[in-house]
Amino acid sequence: MEGVAGASINVGNYPAMKECKITRRREQIFRILAASRGRHLSAYDIYSELKKEDHLAGMATVYRTLELFTKAGIVRTVDMGDGCKRYELCFSGGVDCGRHSHLVCMKCGSVIEMEVNISKIIKPQLDEAGFEVNDIAMMITGYCKKCRNNTT
Repeated sequence: MEGVAGASINVGNYPAMKECKITRRREQIFRILAASRGRHLSAYDIYSELKKEDHLAGMATVYRTLELFTKAGIVRTVDMGDGCKRYELCFSGGVDCGRHSHLVCMKCGSVIEMEVNISKIIKPQLDEAGFEVNDIAMMITGYCKKCRNNTT
């Protein structure tokens, strides 16, 4: 990710960040996540980017920061079915990104975000069951256009 260190992201525009003490490393990790919009980074991916900016940063700092950010609602974890926990920002420019689904290619591993509010679609069934939703995560696996075209 070129230019992450110089990314012009105003941390103050993110309401949940106000709940956390903003240290230099937390801000660096936040900027890495913000610059990766649309990509889903693992803790190791974040660590690798952080090491480019700060050779003294440790993996434990990344894990602690991601845990803090998750509890504060700044990031959410994403399971792509590959056994690796990934992270994405819950907010972009101070606006809640909302829940979205992921289309994951089983051949190349590419991920496409699908902006569909599943809870609105199934709301009648949820209401009928008297069920209160805590979280919805949907991942659809298959083959992307590129991989489908290469196999024929």
